[in-house]
Amino acid sequence: MGADTFFLQLDAPRARVQRSRQLLLERFPAGVEERELGAGVQFIVYFPDPAALAAAKKSLAGTLGLRAVHTRSNWQQAWTQHLTPQLLSSKLLVVPVDKAPPPSRTTSKQIYLLRRAAFGFGEHVTTRLVARALERELAEKSEQMVLDVGTGTGGLCIAAARLGAAGCLGIDIDQPSVRVAKANAALNRLAARCKFSCQPLHRVKRRFDLVLANLDRVTLLALAPELARVLNAEGKLLVSGILDETRPELDAAFKSHALKRVERASEDGWTLLGYQRR
Repeated sequence: MGADTFFLQLDAPRARVQRSRQLLLERFPAGVEERELGAGVQFIVYFPDPAALAAAKKSLAGTLGLRAVHTRSNWQQAWTQHLTPQLLSSKLLVVPVDKAPPPSRTTSKQIYLLRRAAFGFGEHVTTRLVARALERELAEKSEQMVLDVGTGTGGLCIAAARLGAAGCLGIDIDQPSVRVAKANAALNRLAARCKFSCQPLHRVKRRFDLVLANLDRVTLLALAPELARVLNAEGKLLVSGILDETRPELDAAFKSHALKRVERASEDGWTLLGYQRR
């Protein structure tokens, strides 16, 4: 994100979260950020320029009581300074940092992530859903090879390594995110077990024991055949980033690629689905 950042902000009380989320995702399926905010949820929608922001504000005026905010400062960088440690799972704590901690402070429970991006610090429920499922899978059988599709800044890859995975490949089409992911792996002294690449999924040739995809519904549906292809015969696919009501659509898509649903977990309207070969 450059210095100019344009966004709409909605602070929704808990009673209106479901309706607000549904409307925003319908209109902006790939651009809604969600954060816990006391007794409610804060939604942020980003735009490339003031004109796009103004048009969105006009179209939503009076519908949800959106509070429009736009700034020419690096708002995302400022926001990261207020990040606090987040419990990712029962065994993992995400700690935002500005520089590498001394070796004496590094523990098997902590994941250190640089404050270079506004996303990926475990603040969203879908990240925590995947991390908990990952923890269960690796507790049953460690030393698995993991693929994280849409890895962002690498938090789930690093979590997999912390939980005992033999190795993890994280892929993302966003080059700045991949650069930060590599720095985060080095920060946690896990660069040897966490590799990152900008290669698209269709170019990944090997198969994996665990495949993670914390993405939006449209992207998951588009990637369904490739996600099935890179899964080992006895492997497991964990997908999230989707609302509860989208489950039938995802089940049908993966069923057409010989996968059956074997797991489901939900929280605050979001869901995680686990699939294996039929």
